[in-house]
Amino acid sequence: MRQSGTFIAGFSTGALVCLGVMSFQIVRAADGFHLVQKHHARLGQVYVDTREYGPADWADDPDLAAGLQAANKEYVMKGEPTGSLGSVFDQVAGRPQQQTH
Repeated sequence: MRQSGTFIAGFSTGALVCLGVMSFQIVRAADGFHLVQKHHARLGQVYVDTREYGPADWADDPDLAAGLQAANKEYVMKGEPTGSLGSVFDQVAGRPQQQTH
């Protein structure tokens, strides 16, 4: 009986860890670490270091940008110029680009 209890406890712990890894990612930014929910459950990209991210990096990872926006943590991307940051959010959200006259 003792072995089955240990097995069930270990299995439950492993399932919870796997669920957490599939649902969240750890983002390292200039101001520290942030826990951001993923839009699509998957095992990849559990840890992301964004301290050296540029505009092309944010454009290549729209799921991360959308996750930061959904968590109200846009300030993590503060190293970006305002124009390119706004356009990345517009692309992720599917909003039309604003035209300047």
